[in-house]
Amino acid sequence: MWQDLDIWLLLAGLGIFLFGIKLIEGSIATLGGRDLKRMLRTYTSRRFRAIITGTVATLLLQSSTAVTLMVMAFVGAGIISLPNSIGVVLGANIGTTATSWIVATVGFKLDIAEFALPFIGIGGLVSLFLGKSPRYSQVSHLLVGFGFLFLGLDQMKDSVSAFAETFDASRFAGSAWWVFVGVGLVLTAIMQSSTVTVAIMLTALHGGLFEFREAALAVVGCSVGTTSTAFLGSLNAATATRRVAMTNVVFNVFAAAVAVATLPLYMRLFEQAWGPGYDQVLAVALFFTAFNVVGVLLFVPLIGPFGRLVERLTPERDTLRAHVIANIAPDVPEAAVPGVREEVRYLLLGVIDLHRMLFGVKQPVRSWLPWKEEAGVAERYDDLKLLQAEIITYGTKVEQHGLGSTGSDALNRAMHAARLALYAAKTLKDVKANIDAFEGDDTFAGKYLMRSRERIAHTHKRMEALLQMGDTNGGYAAEVAALERWMQEDDTAGLKELSQGARDGLLKERDLGTAMQVHRAISQSSHDLLKAVAEMQGTMALGEGIHRSL
Repeated sequence: MWQDLDIWLLLAGLGIFLFGIKLIEGSIATLGGRDLKRMLRTYTSRRFRAIITGTVATLLLQSSTAVTLMVMAFVGAGIISLPNSIGVVLGANIGTTATSWIVATVGFKLDIAEFALPFIGIGGLVSLFLGKSPRYSQVSHLLVGFGFLFLGLDQMKDSVSAFAETFDASRFAGSAWWVFVGVGLVLTAIMQSSTVTVAIMLTALHGGLFEFREAALAVVGCSVGTTSTAFLGSLNAATATRRVAMTNVVFNVFAAAVAVATLPLYMRLFEQAWGPGYDQVLAVALFFTAFNVVGVLLFVPLIGPFGRLVERLTPERDTLRAHVIANIAPDVPEAAVPGVREEVRYLLLGVIDLHRMLFGVKQPVRSWLPWKEEAGVAERYDDLKLLQAEIITYGTKVEQHGLGSTGSDALNRAMHAARLALYAAKTLKDVKANIDAFEGDDTFAGKYLMRSRERIAHTHKRMEALLQMGDTNGGYAAEVAALERWMQEDDTAGLKELSQGARDGLLKERDLGTAMQVHRAISQSSHDLLKAVAEMQGTMALGEGIHRSL
């Protein structure tokens, strides 16, 4: 029996199918990635709009995982709220069923090879004659990807045709439901694509290797297995990101449980509607969509309470981030105030590191915070926010022990510097998506971003030097004033550059608005950061007299 299975043809078909999916995902992400991100940011303000947006985005990208990861990033950056992100995740689960309909309605109804070859041929010619254009190059990848998708499906179908004639599927008829759910879950977790696993199951069903029940249960497992990528990616991520990943897992498990419980009902409905000899491949595709839609309808009323439950189950981290004040008792003001000042200096260095990461400035990390290389902007901002909260909480305790006017002034300046530092961090974090929109562009906007990166690097280098120096003969105050003048001149030059680009037609209206937002954010955050650095000068001068004030 097993010798009738052409394993190499099966593997070749699977490889071609996977390569086709990869080409489609990559080309669509390049052609419309920025618009998709903008759509996710703009059309998620209401619950049902968020669901529709998630469905459409997944239909276009052909990957619920990609959409979920994108949403996790937006929630982490504070662009999308948790309740609205839940709607997008629900919609993504509906959108991911689209490929099963393509396979079920076209894949086994036509001569797939003849259907696939025109896509490959036209795509190849587009690449040959128009491939120098980045846009047409991606269009060719899209066409070839669709061709490979169908061609790979045809190869997989042919590989099991002879095997199916000798395969006895009845031996699996009595197996427990969890066996087939587990098969779908494990295959999807390994291949990181529910689309591929569903295509394999439909191929096996069409070839007679499985019956409707077995294939349907495996498809249910696929919907749970597809959450593995987002879940693993959230383990060390920011709190908001972990909440989205948890939502994704819980909803898919919820929908899967409903699907398993109602599967006999679906089987009776299909048999009554279409008769005993109904098209089982098409029925599985319908079942895949139906149980996701039913799951969404049942889950929508629970979004609000569920969002609050997730927030309780995934609380903000309470791990101590403070490095200096953690070892100083707040009832010893002589040590506590200088300790707060030193902790704020570390906070400022952490904000500078965050800004460098946002702009891709290659500099050694000066922050002592335990950031891993793979830590994202949201995770790093969360750590800075927690550190600032610990500084403010500690400073409040120090105030209760009587500081005198000089000591109190020094402490207040330090805590004000901490607040300004976080304002600076948040201002740039909030325009991360705008910065990313210009990243790598060989346009005026992209070149402007490169010049902004150089200005940010220059500003931070001078601020870092200030944080390392003491106030010698007024040198600190003079350097702060000089940097302030340079930043004002730089702001004016940047605005002139953008205005000139707009007048010369080098900036589209949409890109001009985005560039202006980035410019304002750079200006505001840099000035807040410099004010915080200037406050540090005051705390140093006042800190020296603290013993006399106690």
